[in-house]
Amino acid sequence: MNVLATDPSASPEGSGGIPLTAVPLLAGSTAGELVLGAGAIAGFQPGNLVACDVDYAQQVGYVGTGISGAYVQNPEDVQQDANYVRRVTFNVGRVALVTATSLLLTQSLPGGVPAAGASVQQVIAFVDREGGSFLQQWSGLFVAEDESGGRVCFFYPILSPCTAKSEWARETLIEVQKPIGELALQASFAALPTVDINDGAVVLCYRSYFPPNTAAVY
Repeated sequence: MNVLATDPSASPEGSGGIPLTAVPLLAGSTAGELVLGAGAIAGFQPGNLVACDVDYAQQVGYVGTGISGAYVQNPEDVQQDANYVRRVTFNVGRVALVTATSLLLTQSLPGGVPAAGASVQQVIAFVDREGGSFLQQWSGLFVAEDESGGRVCFFYPILSPCTAKSEWARETLIEVQKPIGELALQASFAALPTVDINDGAVVLCYRSYFPPNTAAVY
């Protein structure tokens, strides 16, 4: 879990002597442009890292825009910190250009368009830790074609990246022609159970078969 050090108490001043406080996002913002207004824009400059997400409002469950950054069981566990969601959010970007009213980012925010009521906060560092009770979850859809022209789909609602060193699958460098190369991405996941809302059954995977147009029914 990535934790963003954005708390004003952690460092009294940001770049240019501006306090690292959250600035409300204005209407018209997108995943690549954060509209703050003429007055609030003065606290930012190109190169800054920013986190953009909602204030923590005592909600429980998964938090974080677009991509869940953490799971909160009790507001007291996170000290009811208004900045908590921005501490764990994946909606982080680097400022490429500062206009009269907005921040233009080098890349779109990973979590997509900020949620209504979101605020922007400068990031001064990233912190990680081992252990914890929150498991980052993924979903996986694998498609395989058979010789007859049909298609088999395997859908895993919940996948968790394997953390055991013996199961790690690192990227493989494929040389094209020096110095040009490409990376073959690999990953290992453990399938986790989920409850099917249709009948309450606990499942790991759903399988579907799409026969070719010319295939017999039986």
